[in-house]
Amino acid sequence: MGEKKDNKTLAIILMVGLAVAGFSYFLSFSARKDMNSKLNAAENNLASLIGILGKEVQDIKRNLSLEDKLLESQVENLKEGTDKRIGTLAGVVDDLQSQSNQKLEDLKKELATIQVDSSDFSKIVEQVLPSVVSIQTDVGLGSGAIISKDGYVVTNYHVIKGASIARAVTYGKETLNARLAGVDINADVAVLQISGTHPELWFADTRSLKVGEKVIALGNPGGLDFTVTEGIISATKRVLNNGISYVQTDVPINPGNSGGPLVNRDGRIVGINNFKISGFEGVGFAIDGSVVEEVVDAIIKADQEKNNSS
Repeated sequence: MGEKKDNKTLAIILMVGLAVAGFSYFLSFSARKDMNSKLNAAENNLASLIGILGKEVQDIKRNLSLEDKLLESQVENLKEGTDKRIGTLAGVVDDLQSQSNQKLEDLKKELATIQVDSSDFSKIVEQVLPSVVSIQTDVGLGSGAIISKDGYVVTNYHVIKGASIARAVTYGKETLNARLAGVDINADVAVLQISGTHPELWFADTRSLKVGEKVIALGNPGGLDFTVTEGIISATKRVLNNGISYVQTDVPINPGNSGGPLVNRDGRIVGINNFKISGFEGVGFAIDGSVVEEVVDAIIKADQEKNNSS
């Protein structure tokens, strides 16, 4: 009887143990399942966050790239604007420099003019005489002016008319053979050429020539040494029967003086001394410098073309 009771008690204990074990297993399984569910949810949330963060990173990169491009564009525009401003400023500086140089040249010319007025053309004479020559031919004498560094000399046609030999004597006493480059008979202009390099005279714009303006005539009158005579402009644009424009002056024009330059206070040619009216003192005529310049330019051009083709 006691043994049966013990067996029953043992059976109850086993059943209770199994129940407790089963319940524990159930609780453990439920806990693991719940934990797995939470882990999965956490992984899903983490993946979602990673995806969102990745998208935000891409957006940030894209925005940074756009901002970089915008910044580069702004920098480039700023550089172009700066370059333009620098270029404009450089142009302004160049203009100011040019204006300053021009004003300086004008002041120098004005000073030279003042010096000329106070010293009776002495400074201009020193500058001009080395460009004046005496023309000597087998039929007569005259004067001329060197008008190019390569030795072209302008004189009157009547000075060399009929001559078979012509020489030019420089202010430095050098005698050089003169070659005839060309003539304009109607204008009474001839162009010779001598060898060597020489100081040249330039032509003035005679449109600005005024009556009463002081001028000087340079030449070799009467076969004497180089002389300078001062006078004034009596009239401008005197057109004679040959259609040529002349400058009238009270500067004496004597034999041997023909072909020499009539120059202004700037040392530029306003005319080539040509003739005077017999019986009247102080009535001389010089071929207008603008006319002479046009004629000699044409003669020299034709002469150079001829020389280049031969």
